[in-house]
Amino acid sequence: MKMWESVKCLQFFCGRLDFVHTVLDRKFKFMNGLSKTNCLVLKECFRYVQHDAKFRKLCKEYDVVVDSDCLRYDICSYFQVIM
Repeated sequence: MKMWESVKCLQFFCGRLDFVHTVLDRKFKFMNGLSKTNCLVLKECFRYVQHDAKFRKLCKEYDVVVDSDCLRYDICSYFQVIM
């Protein structure tokens, strides 16, 4: 590959996400942890975030389903689609 070419294909075939999708994956894992916690304060924080416009837009963009007990998402399949 040449230096100016994108490395997304190489990252994908190595089974790695690019930086943007890695950050999104971590955000959703954190939010999933908030939704599953036994701490009532953190659950209430998640409820506020769940109704935020930015969070809803992000969920809509990446096909994230918010259930009562967890978030359902697959950033890897979304990354695969754009490749």
